[in-house]
Amino acid sequence: VEGREDLLAVWSRPELDSAVDTVEAKLGGAGLGLVALTSVERFRPGTTPLDELRGLGRFILYLQKPDGSFVSKYTPSQGGFNDEWTSLYYPGEAALGLLNLYELDPQPQWREGAERTLGYLARYRRDSLTVEPDHWALLTTAKLFDMAQREGWDIDRPGLTYHAAQICQRMVDDMPLYAAHGAMAGCLTIDGRTCPTAGRLEGLQAALPWLPPDHAALHRQMLPAIDAAIAFLVRAQVPSGPHAGGIPWSVVLLASEKE
Repeated sequence: VEGREDLLAVWSRPELDSAVDTVEAKLGGAGLGLVALTSVERFRPGTTPLDELRGLGRFILYLQKPDGSFVSKYTPSQGGFNDEWTSLYYPGEAALGLLNLYELDPQPQWREGAERTLGYLARYRRDSLTVEPDHWALLTTAKLFDMAQREGWDIDRPGLTYHAAQICQRMVDDMPLYAAHGAMAGCLTIDGRTCPTAGRLEGLQAALPWLPPDHAALHRQMLPAIDAAIAFLVRAQVPSGPHAGGIPWSVVLLASEKE
């Protein structure tokens, strides 16, 4: 990042990314970059220098506001912080990256940044009648709970559990009732798409082991939804031909192409 040699970002450039018309760094890019690189470190330590991983972590914290929310983009041509748009998934991605970094480099700022993120999301959504299907928040909450239990951290487990339950409830409520049979059976969205179904499935599976007994009714809804979604994705995979093994964007589109 120009003028800040201690910060490293994952840059989106117009020549490589048709969705942008100027050079910019996205919070989600830094978060997922950190998730990817720290994951490689578990298998091949030393692949990425720790100083570079810290640079990505510092950039994420640079974009975080005092209340735990984030600026979603950093656009040099517009003066830096770009708050014109807020991403649903970037905060959870960034927080997961910070927790992964903490495992490699146990400095308190990484853990605290992740906790601030989840705390903000839980407070922001607490009184909402319905919340966004934020599977990244579920994945990060599951990891935080696991780390807190191992390390004996004092975290807001009730508040974060309530937030996670809100998200899970939204996901099972979104499952189309008419899709009990046929190609759409088990899809977790109304349009037959595989990617959001897979993402929500990741979140539901991550939350399932640690939902407490007072969420037993939700637990009973999640189990059949998870089984049906797995079956949906298995059926969606192309079984033969030049695209064997591939996953279509939508089973609705796949069915229309066959017709």
